[in-house]
Amino acid sequence: MPKFEGTSDRSNLQDALEKAVQKALSSITHPDALIAYSVQKIGGRAGGVAGFQQVSVIIDAKQTEKQNMITVTGKLERVAAIGGETTGWAIQMDSETKIKDKIVKSIEVNHDTKKFENLANERVQAKGRVAFRNTIERGEWPILEVSTIREIKSK
Repeated sequence: MPKFEGTSDRSNLQDALEKAVQKALSSITHPDALIAYSVQKIGGRAGGVAGFQQVSVIIDAKQTEKQNMITVTGKLERVAAIGGETTGWAIQMDSETKIKDKIVKSIEVNHDTKKFENLANERVQAKGRVAFRNTIERGEWPILEVSTIREIKSK
């Protein structure tokens, strides 16, 4: 895993960390890139005739999966689950899609529930990022974190 170093000459640990993270982000070419990082070493120098007040942070960083943006079309419906392990809303998609090696016909959605109320039981097109929740009863399951949703005319 690549290492990235950030240094502050004012003994500002946050500034040093931000510089290391920025270097890691700059090493990735994808415009919507995400990184996962962990701090490997913190060090510094202080005092002396020169009056050092330096702190350095070294991180390991790697690019994580892309944002997994998708667009789905289907009927927006209320859903319920025992134990409350649901977002309360799902889109019954017009066609199956593959998410993380599973074929799904519906996907739960997470967004502004007032907007969902106005679109209940309507055919919609929703765009967003696929995220995953992991709960005791259901295990891991996908949700669509909706960025835009709109009603569309029925087929």
